[in-house]
Amino acid sequence: MATATATTGRDTSAAPTANKRSGGAGRTLRYVGMILLALLFVSPLLFMLITSFKTRAEAAGVPPTWWPHPSPRRPTPRSWTPPARRCCAGSPTA
Repeated sequence: MATATATTGRDTSAAPTANKRSGGAGRTLRYVGMILLALLFVSPLLFMLITSFKTRAEAAGVPPTWWPHPSPRRPTPRSWTPPARRCCAGSPTA
């Protein structure tokens, strides 16, 4: 049993290339949506990273702050007590 297929004489496998800029607004909206979703997913990670530099009172404060107010650039005095120095006594940085 043979099956016949009708052809129109034109190649339908290639996509039309006459209008390459069609869908530009849709593409832009898609990228804007993806960027907003990426920010939505990354913002909790950034908040956790920034919270690690806050004091306990500031981290537990209501309303939460995005940036620590007193910038903790120096180690706290408690971190260099004699037991901590003994622990690091053999390291090249001590």
